[in-house]
Amino acid sequence: MKLFHSQTATALTLVIGCLSLGAPSVQATPITVTGAGLGQTIAVVTNNGTVTQNSWTGQILVNMLGGSYVTYCFDLFTGISASNYNSTFDSPANYANGGRAAWIYEQNALTATTNFLSAALQLALWDVIHDGGNGFSAGNVRLASSVSASLRTAAEALINASVGRTSTNATILRNVSLAGNPAQALIVSGRLYPQPVPEPGTWVMMAAGLGALGWQRRRRGI
Repeated sequence: MKLFHSQTATALTLVIGCLSLGAPSVQATPITVTGAGLGQTIAVVTNNGTVTQNSWTGQILVNMLGGSYVTYCFDLFTGISASNYNSTFDSPANYANGGRAAWIYEQNALTATTNFLSAALQLALWDVIHDGGNGFSAGNVRLASSVSASLRTAAEALINASVGRTSTNATILRNVSLAGNPAQALIVSGRLYPQPVPEPGTWVMMAAGLGALGWQRRRRGI
């Protein structure tokens, strides 16, 4: 993250099947990135070891929905700054390793109360998101030799603890600038993204399914 730069059975089956239909509505929500919270600037080596960049590693503070939120970077390779954005709320399940990253975030965001812990959390997120949790010696996210061994160890402990874990109790903020340019995605606590809502035709199918279920229950004297 470069913060300041760069049926019975038949009827029941019908009803359950209907509940899974319908796509969530997508609506942009205005957000304002107000600055950085706990964390530190870390020398991160990217592009499979060819580019070293000083990246803000820690909390990103955001105002949205009438309140203040603590978020973390979900995309090391896109920049964001203190400014206003249009944001689309999305599920971590829609991203490779997104559920695992969301688990790391959910388990550790509240207890990351120091610069060190916030930095470790952010590094763990980057490695899982971009490299599938392979550590910091290979892949697109590595750490420069100047980064302390203790910070590397703390981040890798979070990565190792996340193996086989997943969560959807977080939201991905997909941001673009007011001019329409892509901006860094962020992760925030809570399921703020739209849930699937049945379309009008689906409601008719649901009513038919429930009617069929009721008819069969009356027929059997239930």
